[in-house]
Amino acid sequence: MSYAAAPVGRNTLANTVKRLCEAAGFKGFFTNHSLRATCATRLFRSGVDEQLIAKTTGHRSNAIRAYKRSNTAHRTGGLC
Repeated sequence: MSYAAAPVGRNTLANTVKRLCEAAGFKGFFTNHSLRATCATRLFRSGVDEQLIAKTTGHRSNAIRAYKRSNTAHRTGGLC
């Protein structure tokens, strides 16, 4: 696999995420954003520092705090 500094197009990214999820045996519909959101939520729940989460997920604003969801909301089917 090669890496480049150029941005990846929306369709290319969507197709790559779809292919990887199918190869991993995931059922359902996943997008780049849903995987990014799940990653951020799970990192918050694991106690990872907010700045490290933002760096890992590529967030540049405080919008990442939207993924700080309580375990109660998760258990009752509220969020995520």
